[in-house]
Amino acid sequence: MATCWSCLGDVVKAGLDAHFCGACKKIQPAPDPNDLFGYLGLPARYRVDEAARSELEARYHELSRKLHPDRFTGASARERRLSMEKTTNLNQTIRTLRDPIKRATTSSPARGASWKRRGEPIRSS
Repeated sequence: MATCWSCLGDVVKAGLDAHFCGACKKIQPAPDPNDLFGYLGLPARYRVDEAARSELEARYHELSRKLHPDRFTGASARERRLSMEKTTNLNQTIRTLRDPIKRATTSSPARGASWKRRGEPIRSS
């Protein structure tokens, strides 16, 4: 658990719930912007079939609606900044996860793989 910057309540560290405090509903700093699937509350995987792609898109649109800066125009400066940062991270995340090459190069090192140039062996730690 993490602690909310506003009410000091507990905040879940992963999944879609990690973006907002459960008690006061304030937007929270990104749990781990490097965990691209986790940012969307999904399990990490390289292969994204049609069902997974639909789920990925649905999560993206759901989170995009919740984090959009227009929803925070009357909020504090910190909330507006967090909304902008998280929306930027979300857009970068979806662009990466939609592209199989980018998805492979960003998700595989986290899972212990080592990618080499064509013709060289691929090692897995």
